[in-house]
Formats: sequence, C-alpha cells, structure tokens
Amino acid sequence: MSGQVRVDSWSVSGVSSANTEKEHSQAVPSDSVRQHIITEFSAIIITSVTIGDVLVSLEDENDVILWRDYFGDAAARGARVGMVFKNGIPVPAGLGCKIVTAAGGTSCVIVANMAGYER
Repeated sequence: MSGQVRVDSWSVSGVSSANTEKEHSQAVPSDSVRQHIITEFSAIIITSVTIGDVLVSLEDENDVILWRDYFGDAAARGARVGMVFKNGIPVPAGLGCKIVTAAGGTSCVIVANMAGYER
C-alpha cells in the first residue's frame, strides 16, 4: 500500500549453558536503510544461583552496548530482569542486534529473550 511504512516484528530467545557467556542475535535488517527497534527483553535464571554479578546486555553487532541490567550476586532460581521500552531502543540502521548474558556460575543457566521490530 502506498504511503504506509512496513513494520516487521521479530523475537529471539535462547538458553545459556552453565558457566558460559551466551549471545542470541537478530540478523541485520532486510536492507541497509532499515533499522531494528528493540521493544523488550527479559532474562530468567532457571537453575541454581549466580556467583557474582551477571550482566545482561543489549548490543548492536559491533558490541556497542545499548542497554544493560544485571542479576546481583547470589540471585536465586526464578530471579528475573527485564524491561518493556515504550518508545523502543533504536539500533543503528543496517546493523543486527543481540542479547548477551554473562556466565553465571558452574550450575547457573539463564533463559534470555529479546523482541522488537524492523522499520
């Protein structure tokens, strides 16, 4: 339709391995003038407790941090961090994006989710 902006929604999620940093990525937009807008993210500890602080970052494909949160030391199973961004976080045009969870400890496994749209 003429005059309308095409919006393509997307989501990405994954599970980390114990004691391993993990990133889950959204590929580059369909062309170089379009950009991703991140609208929400969450991360949940599904086993054990954290050893030390565990960072959760939203980054562009060049590792530039767009948003960061963390689980505190000894965060328990079921602990959650996350945010819904009313206006979204824009990723520079033509770049992919990712959610990165740091290693949480020898038995700590984290589920991470990120969603948004392309415009």
